[in-house]
Amino acid sequence: MRIIESIERELEKRNDELEWAHEMMNTDLRMAVNVQQSFFCRDIPQPEGYDISLYFKPLMEVSGDFYDFVLDGDRMKGIALFDVSGHGVASALITMIAKSIVDRHFKPDCRDSLGTVLSAINNDLVREIGMTRNYLAGMIIMLKENSFDYVNAGYQDIIIKKNSTGEIVIPDGEGFRSSFLGIPAFTCEVESINVPFEKGDVLFLFSDGLVEGENIEGKIYGFENIASSIRNISSDATLHDLSSTVMRDFFSFIGTKRLLDDITLIVVKKTS
Repeated sequence: MRIIESIERELEKRNDELEWAHEMMNTDLRMAVNVQQSFFCRDIPQPEGYDISLYFKPLMEVSGDFYDFVLDGDRMKGIALFDVSGHGVASALITMIAKSIVDRHFKPDCRDSLGTVLSAINNDLVREIGMTRNYLAGMIIMLKENSFDYVNAGYQDIIIKKNSTGEIVIPDGEGFRSSFLGIPAFTCEVESINVPFEKGDVLFLFSDGLVEGENIEGKIYGFENIASSIRNISSDATLHDLSSTVMRDFFSFIGTKRLLDDITLIVVKKTS
């Protein structure tokens, strides 16, 4: 009996220790969520000349995706969307470091070319995160009167739905793409391309989670399905319809299969 009682006490002690560790982990996670959310833009801006819709769904409580709208008063100067590799709290910590670096170099009063901005972000990432296994992919857009400058660091393409024709455009060109950021062995030497963006045009930016979603048969949703969804949207669709249709088609495809990554979808319509 004494042996059984001793075992029961030991099991009770271990159970208490596990419950305490679990509660501490949950407390730390809630704090990480609050800290990370304070870094993100909580309110969707509605700047002069643009309408914006945002769909943001982290895989876990904390996210490896982050986005930013660069504003100068009522004017929107640019948009950034980035994705830190990996998942969980470790990636979320890198996300906050990376966002601070992006904010440092991509500001409303920025006069540097986007190639210079991306190179500066890469240099600071290499210096500040060191030899971690995480890297950063993403894109930066600098808005102009009827166009925008665009650079891409190892990320998904963007899609524009043209108001004049209803067609979709996937910007392409020479030298505006780099590899991932934050890896010492990689260099980042790019030049932005300029993309027409006129009244009524709609811009779609999205993270890997939307492209890489799987259904229960293991089939990948893929870029082409996103493009097809956007192509089939009516020309008179509202901004809400534009974003909700893309997400509805995505979730219809994956069905009951759980998400594999964070999802961010930003839809921007030029209104003037």
